[in-house]
This record gives sequence, C-alpha cells and structure tokens, in this order.
Amino acid sequence: MRPVIFPEEAVLEPFYQHKVLSKKQLLELCGCSAMTAWRVLSAHGYLTSYNFNAGYYTLAEIPNFDEHGLWTYRKICFSRHGALTRTLRQLASESSSGMTAEELERLLKVNPRPRLTQLFHNGEVARENFKGKFVYFSMDAVSCRNQLARRRDQQTETLVRMSLPAPDRIIAVLVERILRPKMDVQQLARRLSRRGLKIRPREIDAIFVHYRLTEKKSLGTVRSAR
Repeated sequence: MRPVIFPEEAVLEPFYQHKVLSKKQLLELCGCSAMTAWRVLSAHGYLTSYNFNAGYYTLAEIPNFDEHGLWTYRKICFSRHGALTRTLRQLASESSSGMTAEELERLLKVNPRPRLTQLFHNGEVARENFKGKFVYFSMDAVSCRNQLARRRDQQTETLVRMSLPAPDRIIAVLVERILRPKMDVQQLARRLSRRGLKIRPREIDAIFVHYRLTEKKSLGTVRSAR
C-alpha cells in the first residue's frame, strides 16, 4: 500500500491566511504531523522569528522587509538575515558608521547586548569605545576603517549642531560673512557685539563648520576665509 502524500497546499495555505503562525497553530490548522509540516516548509522556504524564543514562523515570500531587512507583524519580528545573532552581525557590518547596542535595540525591539558581547568575543564583529559606549563594526579591515571615520564625523557634526545659536543669529553671522569675507571669527564677534548681538566666537566657528564655509579640523581651530 502506497503511503498517503499530504498536499503541500494544506501546510502553506494557513500562512497565506494568517501570515504568521506558531508551531501549535500550524499543526492544528493543517492537520498533518510535525515531520510533514517541516518537510514542506523546508522545501518551500520559511523564516523563524528572532523574538519570542524563535517560536513563530512565516513563509519566505510573505514579509515586506524594510531597508534594514526587518519585518514585524503583531510584535513578532523577522529578519531577512535569519536568527538574531546573524542579524546583529549583518547590521553592524553593513551599517555606514557601525552601530551601538542602543541603536540596534531601537531597530530590533529586543535587547541585543548578550549576543553582541558573544559576537565580539567570537571575533565576528569589531568594536570601539566612543564616549563610554561600545560601537560595533565590520571585521573587514577596510570597511571597519571607513565606518570608524564616518562615526567620528557624525560625532563632530553632533557637537557642531549643539553649538549652533538661534536661527536669527545664524542669519546675522552669515550676512556679515558675505559682506566681510576677510574677517576672522574674533573680528566678526566684536563687530556683531557692537551691533548688540552677543555671539561667542565658538558659535561663529560652529556656523562656519556647519555650512562648510571654511576647512576645520576642530571647533577650536579657526581659519580666515580666503
């Protein structure tokens, strides 16, 4: 007697109706054995959630992944990259400037710290301490170097933005800069002060850096425009 061949549609159709299912839900809906269900899913292609202890499943073609390769359905999270550990490695390695645990947690909606520590000690990601926070990078030397450079640039830009004065004061500085391009920061600060605008040289320096009006190595280095 030939064994009964269970139709794969019976396993796949519940996913098209419900998108995401637990193992118990799937077996109740399709009415086959666990072995048959996983045989069909393996042949077709499926994904396991990286939260809820990998307890939920979906078909490979169902998720509408975002730019990070992530998809969430009713708080159940899936990744194009697979399990959480592999996802963390991919996100840290492919990001433009590395990623902190906090940045990854906001994306993934789970605590990544234990897995990140494991990845670092296993030599699967690099990391550097930036102002008391670890930033995780690619293990590829060239990629890591580029990520580090961009991370430092981002921190400099953040410091500049924090130093910028109010918009009306920025406009006043830019107008003076256009009218008197040879004046340095100290001269501009004194001239604006005589007009009743108390703007510190550091704030003018930040404006110049932000609008790329002169080359800067740091906020404390000021060069006159040429």
